[in-house]
Amino acid sequence: MKTLMIINTAHGGMLFSLTYLAAFLVAAGMMIYEGFKKGYPKSAWLLILLTGVIFFIIGDKIFTYSGKEWAQVFTRFHFPEADKKTVLGGIVGLFTGLLLAKTWLRFNRPVLDTLAVALPLAMAISRIGCLMAGCCFGTPTNLPWGVHYDAASWAYQVHLSQGLVHLHDETSLAVHPAQLYQVIGCLIIAFIVWRTRKQWKSNGSLFLFSVLCYAVLRFFIEFVRAPETDFFAGQFYFGLKIIQWLIAMAFISGLIALIIREKKGKVSSFVSGPIRLTDSRMVFLTTILCIFVLYARNWFTFLELSTILLILIPVIVVLSIKLYRRYSIAGFRWVIPVILICSLSFMSQKSNPDGKQDEKIIFTDAGLIGLVGSYYEDVSRVHKNWVDDGCGGYTTVTSLEDLGRSKRTLYEGGIDVSHNTWVGKYYKFAIGARGYIGSESGEYTIDYPHSDILYGISPYVTFNWHYFGLGTGFTLGQMKLPIGNKSINSYNEGNIITTDYNNLYFLPSLSLRLGPSDLIYAEGTFPGLFPSTTPYPLFTAGVGSGLGKTNGTKAAIGYCDGLYAQFVYPIKNKIILEALYADNLASGNQSKRIFSIGIHYRFFREKKALK
Repeated sequence: MKTLMIINTAHGGMLFSLTYLAAFLVAAGMMIYEGFKKGYPKSAWLLILLTGVIFFIIGDKIFTYSGKEWAQVFTRFHFPEADKKTVLGGIVGLFTGLLLAKTWLRFNRPVLDTLAVALPLAMAISRIGCLMAGCCFGTPTNLPWGVHYDAASWAYQVHLSQGLVHLHDETSLAVHPAQLYQVIGCLIIAFIVWRTRKQWKSNGSLFLFSVLCYAVLRFFIEFVRAPETDFFAGQFYFGLKIIQWLIAMAFISGLIALIIREKKGKVSSFVSGPIRLTDSRMVFLTTILCIFVLYARNWFTFLELSTILLILIPVIVVLSIKLYRRYSIAGFRWVIPVILICSLSFMSQKSNPDGKQDEKIIFTDAGLIGLVGSYYEDVSRVHKNWVDDGCGGYTTVTSLEDLGRSKRTLYEGGIDVSHNTWVGKYYKFAIGARGYIGSESGEYTIDYPHSDILYGISPYVTFNWHYFGLGTGFTLGQMKLPIGNKSINSYNEGNIITTDYNNLYFLPSLSLRLGPSDLIYAEGTFPGLFPSTTPYPLFTAGVGSGLGKTNGTKAAIGYCDGLYAQFVYPIKNKIILEALYADNLASGNQSKRIFSIGIHYRFFREKKALK
């Protein structure tokens, strides 16, 4: 019977990473919005959110540990590497982290209900990535909407070990798209929770109801989900998996708690009264989280660490501003910022004054940018051998010969042309396109696919206000990204390939800024660098400042699998100089570094007063 589709997991890792990040951004954004809408203190609310995110990631990983791995935790006081995840463990960790932060900070406002709708929406987004990556796959099916996975997938390997497919088969058996079932179910849950949000009497009941709905969905999904994907919890007892028994017990306990809470009909006494927060407790919790993230940085994946930093940096910025304002003398708070701004401003020729509040300026920006950098990649040679398939015939088995790590040096140039509209001091709109072309050189030439030449075009649009900025677009061309997990069966005998980088031809882009553009703000970008999408950096998260100006001046530092520093300075508001340096601070064949420099010119077309 014809099935719905065949899924190639070659780029599944990247799609999973994108949806994983998008899920966090959606949930965090909705939680931040709800908290700010209710007037919660920004520093404490962001700190509670950060604690919840860190504990979610921890629970997402440690709840997949086997008994042997837990023994290692308690005997060696060391968390083993975790390449598996479970969202149920993440929910437990999230719940624990939010309550711990709320209790420690003595935060007397409801917390959990702000996640009631965001949580199922985030899970729906993340399951799209799971579908394309091939994790959490379903059991074999003959239904017309079943999906096949390619020979590099986990499903294929499981079916091969069970004798359900053979080496000459190109795909796995058709399986239930269990991830898609969860996407649909989570969207329905989000809608139901949103529609019933005013029906619950007690604080926390809405969140508990949302979790119970997901527990029901997950219980029934397990009937069509491959037991191998549940790890140790996939074993059967009395006709059900261990995870189903655990879900059933948790559901009964949660349902009893929900009924008791609603029968009492009490709204938490913490709802009324002022919010009293202790600065020392916020500083202590922030310090502990920073120390933990620094200590466990190698345990977190790049994506997990980037997600944490995307929230940690705004927490530090907002808390620092809060403490500075509270413990500085009111009449002299301006002294230190003015000294810093003036010191940096007089380092070069002073720009003309920024646009006035009642002016509209339209201009075209054209720029040239160059880049040079180096990094190392794992290189292998492809070998194909004929082996007995056990059925009287022979099949081809592809293997790799490790050739070590090879240094790659890249040189690139690009152009950037955009149409810009500035209204007043803070609103800035730009629409444009970037183009780049470059080459790579190194000890080995990668035979297939061809990757020495990088080229492409990137249309984009950006919107900037005083406290918020957003940019999006996409790139078409030849790009090289640190995705890995590529299928090696399509390569020819003798090909020299890199096993940790993939070539892509389409990639979406996203940038986000939070905070006043002229003072200090947090920013995150994906991909992390123009003029091209190179192996480094793929994502940046940092803090920046306009140094008191709104004409495009920028000084920023941050994290990108290392550290980066960026500086943009307009001369007389027409000639703009920019530079960026990124370095992972490693030595030998682990080092990565990139330097980019550019110059722009603004062609002003119109400047008029607003009516």
